This record gives sequence, structure tokens and C-alpha cells, in this order.
Amino acid sequence: MARINLTEMIERLELELRPVLKKAVQETLPDIEFDEKALYREFRKAASRRFQTWERVPDSCVKPEY
Repeated sequence: MARINLTEMIERLELELRPVLKKAVQETLPDIEFDEKALYREFRKAASRRFQTWERVPDSCVKPEY
């Protein structure tokens, strides 16, 4: 098992994840208007409440590149 800092991963991947989250919401709820930055901010808050900062993941989910 490996451990990842999930909180930091979510912060670092914001530029990649925010558009994906926006598209998913738009496809699920096409008639709703929302602020994508506020949505992602709330997503980060919810994830930090739900998960510990350091989460265990299977080794198969991690590939070290040295």
C-alpha cells in the first residue's frame, strides 16, 4: 500500500479537474447555471471533510518515476 496526500492532489489538479467537473454537471443538469470556481471550491471542502489528508491506496495506483 502507498499513501497519497489527497488534499494536495485535488489542489494541484484543479486546472485539469475543474473543467471535467463543470462538464459533468452541465451534462447531468443542463438547465442549471453555476460558478465553476465556487463548485470546485465546495468539492475541495467536501473531499477534505470526507477523506483524511493522507489516504492509503493500492500500490497499483502509484507509479514512481525516478
